[in-house]
Amino acid sequence: MIDNFKHIGPNGQHFCVVLEFLGDSLLRLIRYNRNKGLLLNKVREIRRCILVGLDYLHREVGVIHTDLKPENVLLVSTIDPSKDPVWSEASPILDRPEGNLNTGASVNIYEKKLKKAAMRAVVRSSRRRASIGEVPKFERSLDGIDLRCKIVDLGNSCWVDKQFSEEIQTRQYRASEVILDSGHVAHLAQMMELLGKMPRKIATGGSRWKSFFDRYGDLERRRRLKFCPLDRLLVEKYNFLASDAREFSNFLCPLLDFAPEKRPTAQQCLQHPWIELKTRNNACEIKRDASVEKLETVINKRVQIKVGH
Repeated sequence: MIDNFKHIGPNGQHFCVVLEFLGDSLLRLIRYNRNKGLLLNKVREIRRCILVGLDYLHREVGVIHTDLKPENVLLVSTIDPSKDPVWSEASPILDRPEGNLNTGASVNIYEKKLKKAAMRAVVRSSRRRASIGEVPKFERSLDGIDLRCKIVDLGNSCWVDKQFSEEIQTRQYRASEVILDSGHVAHLAQMMELLGKMPRKIATGGSRWKSFFDRYGDLERRRRLKFCPLDRLLVEKYNFLASDAREFSNFLCPLLDFAPEKRPTAQQCLQHPWIELKTRNNACEIKRDASVEKLETVINKRVQIKVGH
């Protein structure tokens, strides 16, 4: 948060926050690449940024996000720099009118203009989405895209030592111990096919375990599970090299351990060999501010012009 202020309008007083301008989400990046996946080296860059953010939230702030997913991770800039108002110097959707906005008449006029501008933006956006479907399905290059990213949307977060809700996370990304209390048996079956049989102590530890486990910790009323280790799945289904699949699996499997206490922390993940394999001097130097980089670019161009002259 950069700043905050109070705004008084016809509907009362509103508490407003000023946030950093960020770009597209990781979900949009995935769709931009037409769901073809990302190169492992680029995944490392993104993963390292996310882990740095999580480590800060957990150790420094004492907050658990509880809803981490591609939609809630934003790039520091847009995928297409020409559409970024910060770098392209494009005008915003609607310029703020001069004068005091606290008077009812000016607020109503401003809100009407804002609604019209927003509707035009929605129409343009829907047309762009429609046109994307007509483009030939080839994999787009991600070279030149700034992959630095930040974690957003802490609306469902909680303190490390104080929970507000038992059912957390979007269902598709839910941890096994949360599922055991919510009853999504199909998801549990998929986990066990990938990670192996769930330990009986964990399987019978949820409040609703009798709904889908027997007393031995086996799933009831389910087809026979087809076990397939993660590294083999990556090779057979996603065409990974055996070495890449093995390294990635060694990093990922501990994060998916059925026992929460055995999972590594974000800080420990940052020290894993897979993260450091090819990410030295990468695009994820979070300490470098975007404005500083832009200034350095301008200075370098001026120096080159003087030298050439």
